[in-house]
Amino acid sequence: TVEKVKAAVERTVGKGFKCVNVDVIFALPGQTYREIEQTGHALVEMGVDQVAAYPLFRFPYTKMGGTARENNYKISSIIKRRKMLSILERIFYDAGFERTSVWAFTKPVVPKYCSVTVPLYVGLGASGGSYLKDVFYLNTFSVIEYIKALENGRMAIALSLDLSERMQMAGWLYWRIYETRFKKKDFKKRFGRDFDWVYGKYVKPLALLGFLKDDGEHIVLSDKGTYWLHALEDLFSIEYISKLWGTSKQEPWPEKVVL
Repeated sequence: TVEKVKAAVERTVGKGFKCVNVDVIFALPGQTYREIEQTGHALVEMGVDQVAAYPLFRFPYTKMGGTARENNYKISSIIKRRKMLSILERIFYDAGFERTSVWAFTKPVVPKYCSVTVPLYVGLGASGGSYLKDVFYLNTFSVIEYIKALENGRMAIALSLDLSERMQMAGWLYWRIYETRFKKKDFKKRFGRDFDWVYGKYVKPLALLGFLKDDGEHIVLSDKGTYWLHALEDLFSIEYISKLWGTSKQEPWPEKVVL
């Protein structure tokens, strides 16, 4: 219930955690703008340090995804999601929060928490993914097959992808943009190449359209840019993820997945 959720959050706030984060999914079926406004104000009043607010994603391989077309989810949903996000932006900015990623709003001085923008990581367990600089691994989605593999002394990796330098640079750029700001010198430090030489021709038109700001040293996404970044992700990346996850759920050891 709503009361139980509030009680759980209130028990956590003020207990010494460096960052109390609450994830909020909006654009739920039947959800109103008034409900979104009430949710935003309630989170501020409860004293949370960070809010990660993102719309409901309807993966095609899920039951809810299968009914998306029947509920006229496309154009009307995009407009509705944009307005809902605008309501939350206004509430959190008025309360002194800063945008620290496409969907996250954090209090000043509080160390942000984000699990998806870690540069390198190792995933454990069924369906875990690992990114080790120049290769990406995905474990089998089957818990039973995962256990069998370990008991037989084998790795439980079902799929892998070797990443070229170009792919590594694109991945780095995507996640830095996802954080809404980055220093160009960090790109050169990571890849030994000048950022403007590699991506300058793409940055300039985006700056002219108001999606980001480029002061020569930093790239900072605008609110307009952050919204459309995830809108595009919803249209394209989600389809890739859906195909990868959908196939992996059906086949414990897929030979390959063409994206």
